[in-house]
Amino acid sequence: MIKSIVLRLREKQPLTSRAAWADVRGRTSHYYLPDVRAFRLNKYGMPSYSQLNASLSYPFRGWAKGLRGQLLYLYKASLGDTYGEARYVVNKVDMHQLNLIVNYDF
Repeated sequence: MIKSIVLRLREKQPLTSRAAWADVRGRTSHYYLPDVRAFRLNKYGMPSYSQLNASLSYPFRGWAKGLRGQLLYLYKASLGDTYGEARYVVNKVDMHQLNLIVNYDF
């Protein structure tokens, strides 16, 4: 079962006095999966989790026209029981990820 909430602001959002962000997005979801020890139902041992995605996008102007910078943040929190075993947690849940992306639009 997946429950999601999506926040999307498509108009220019002045977050500071000097920059107008082109796109601000946020999303939170909850994923309810079978127990990590139920191997027939959960092959990779992924616990239930909630996930938050947040994104800021900024189009460059002037000599850098066509470039778009994006800051993407992700957080995954464990909702299910991991039985105190690291193999059910490491690189799966209870993690933060921050990406700085440069896109070229043509």
